[in-house]
Amino acid sequence: MGTHDFSSFENSGTRDKHATSGRGAVRTLYRASLHQREEQILLEFTGDGFLRNMVRNIVGTALDCGRGHLTPGQFKMILTAKDRTCAGPTAPPHGLSLVKVFY
Repeated sequence: MGTHDFSSFENSGTRDKHATSGRGAVRTLYRASLHQREEQILLEFTGDGFLRNMVRNIVGTALDCGRGHLTPGQFKMILTAKDRTCAGPTAPPHGLSLVKVFY
């Protein structure tokens, strides 16, 4: 959580769209939570904006952590690397939904 450069979780080739906003890949995550409901695991993210596939890329990398392929320390290093090639795979879109937009 917090304000970070999420370049490591940004789809490659999308930078030009964000360059005009003046923020680049900097976004703020206010909340990230994990809940288990029966056989489902729910991940919820609240932020001031998201890059293309940012949440799917974070989830794919988090799954690598859950499977023991990465440690939480390595996850933090991936975030600070600002390099998409360091992060895990893009999670599939199945089950992804936008719940609410705050203005």
